[in-house]
Amino acid sequence: MVIIILFQMMFNKALIFLGIIFLLCSWACAFESRAFKADIPPGQAALAPFLLETAEKAKTVVEQYGGPPFTSFTTTLIYCQTEKEFLKRAGMRPEHIVAAASPSHSAIFINGERFRSLNPDEAFRVIIHEYAHVFIGQQLPEPPPRWLDEGLAMHLAGEWSFSQSMQIALTHLFGNTIPFSRLESSFPEEQSAMNLAYLQSYSMTSFLMKRFFDNNLHTFLRRLSDPSESRKLLTQLQDPLILKSLEEQWKKYLGGRFWNIIYVLTSGTVLWFVLTLIFLLAYLKKRRQKKEQEKVWEEEGFF
Repeated sequence: MVIIILFQMMFNKALIFLGIIFLLCSWACAFESRAFKADIPPGQAALAPFLLETAEKAKTVVEQYGGPPFTSFTTTLIYCQTEKEFLKRAGMRPEHIVAAASPSHSAIFINGERFRSLNPDEAFRVIIHEYAHVFIGQQLPEPPPRWLDEGLAMHLAGEWSFSQSMQIALTHLFGNTIPFSRLESSFPEEQSAMNLAYLQSYSMTSFLMKRFFDNNLHTFLRRLSDPSESRKLLTQLQDPLILKSLEEQWKKYLGGRFWNIIYVLTSGTVLWFVLTLIFLLAYLKKRRQKKEQEKVWEEEGFF
């Protein structure tokens, strides 16, 4: 009888132990996807599916632009509930206020306080940019200059628009560009200068890609992923004289792009569209003013 009771007690403990193991396994499975893991506090567990799904979509976009990674890797999404925790764990500069990538650890730190205020599209843009940094860091044998890292990440994330092309062309036209020698290790903290640094990074990377890599991002990354090729390229980019020469060539490239943009804007179809739009807006403004005047006259008894 005693043996039976002891056996039942041991059996019950075994069931409890197995139940705990099952729950732990279920917990782990719920926080993993094909290429990502999510490090999330228990109180925020409901965010895990959204983060993992967003990250997988970001991976798809990055590989669409840059091709599949040359070496596979898993990225950890580390969700920090407070900004203080985020800054402590990420150890990044204040410019990384929503999220920050750590390519060497294949991790993305997320500032929960800021991230929760974003809509899904904004959250996706944040994740895709930071994942692009991890993607680059995992492919390159050594870190590139800051401007090149950001330029490649923006290309991988598809971050560019016509208005940005105009902005960088006009900045060059007025001689307000930032020397790339000042963008090798960090970006300015002042917001407008930081924004310009990102624009220049994309533009210079685009120039290098067209000038030396057949305008092919995948080719550029493949060359950078080869240890001997990467060392040679990065050494050249870090040489002050070579960097200065490339910067002068880039400025000539920008000048040509500026006049191309002007040509497009003043070409037949676009010009007539702009003129039509101007006349339409002028007509609507005049009509609105007329109605407002008639209303005033009506109120004052002129009708």
